[in-house]
Amino acid sequence: MKMIVYAGEYDQRDGPVTQYAWMKDLLKPQPNFWQQARKIWYVNDNLVGGYYRYDPLTEFTFLTIPKAGHFVPTTQLEVSRQMLKDYIENKQLKCHHSDPTKCETKDIMCSYMNNCNNNGACQWNGLCQCNPGFIGGDCSEKVEVLDDGYSQAFSFNGTQWTYFQFSKGLQTGESFEFTLQS
Repeated sequence: MKMIVYAGEYDQRDGPVTQYAWMKDLLKPQPNFWQQARKIWYVNDNLVGGYYRYDPLTEFTFLTIPKAGHFVPTTQLEVSRQMLKDYIENKQLKCHHSDPTKCETKDIMCSYMNNCNNNGACQWNGLCQCNPGFIGGDCSEKVEVLDDGYSQAFSFNGTQWTYFQFSKGLQTGESFEFTLQS
């Protein structure tokens, strides 16, 4: 297929978010395409041209171009020129940073997620898979597990979130009672 679809990050008419739906249905990239970590595409050592995902099976690329709106070729001329050159010469985007490790986001994402706070594992796409009993993008929030007879006193100072989950899944028609007192 050898196709690239790009969107300006700030495009209010046809931006990256609005394009996901039709691309999922029409282009049908591999199932894990949308879960993979985006790569950073450098035009040179100092210019990030965008963030992209690539499906080698269908040769499909989806690129989000930062600091751009609807008129990417007009406002991002150097980026647009390099995007076309890469695609014509390489049939896909090529990272032009002198340090190729700078093009990967997994380690950066894991770092920003505090390496899952030692309450989970950073996956291949840079997202945390939390251990049982923890939740949140960085696995920092403890989950209170609701078992029969669960009782717990909390002391809060101001607004605070507390997460609860059942120790086992609820069956159809099964009911429960949850009481909060202050």
